[in-house]
Amino acid sequence: MDTFGERLKHARIMRGFKHAIDACERYGWVVSTYQQHENGTRGVKDVTKADYARKYRISLAWLISGDGPSGLDHGGPVVTNGEGGELRPANVERLHVKWIAEAGAWREADIYEDEPEAFSVIMSETHPGIPRFLVKVAGDSVVDLKIFDGDYVVCAEWIALEGRMSDGQVVVVQQTDGHRIETTIKVLKLFKDHYELQPRSPNPKHKPIVVHPGNGDEDGRNVEIIGLVESLHRPIGRG
Repeated sequence: MDTFGERLKHARIMRGFKHAIDACERYGWVVSTYQQHENGTRGVKDVTKADYARKYRISLAWLISGDGPSGLDHGGPVVTNGEGGELRPANVERLHVKWIAEAGAWREADIYEDEPEAFSVIMSETHPGIPRFLVKVAGDSVVDLKIFDGDYVVCAEWIALEGRMSDGQVVVVQQTDGHRIETTIKVLKLFKDHYELQPRSPNPKHKPIVVHPGNGDEDGRNVEIIGLVESLHRPIGRG
């Protein structure tokens, strides 16, 4: 990589942008100008060089002259957050808290419609392309899984997974009774003619939800799995 353009192209590819247009759309660069910079057919202003280095998180000295370490082995790909141009890793996405999960607690459906909390979390490698959301945990229904009151879980949307059930999956479940919703976290246990959504708590008040497909749960309420728990998100300062 003897030229500025070659190093710029290498940085783009290493930061996860296969095509120049992808990087330009992400960072707000003019595609034709950027391509000319990579091709070496147009001069590059110092302020633009610094912008490239900052947003790709690479060494400006390396980008300009090839001197020293490139910095490509640190920081990972980056994107702007659309709010003042701050940077965050490209393998991170911003997810909103959609529900509070607490066994035995009935809430109105629109509990988090106004100003939901949001956190940045690592993008899924297990289910790429599947929409995800966060659920805040309340109570003690999953303490045996080391998920505690005040934690958050990252969930893949169940409907987008097309209902691929497996024994032992940790899922977010909703029971509805009129306008009231109980959102809880359970472990899926499959049987020949039904499945159970089992709590993971030593608390005897938490009971399994027994579901016979097509018939709702054992009490006649409507039961729906809404998310597959992928990971635990515990904000800094907790536990």
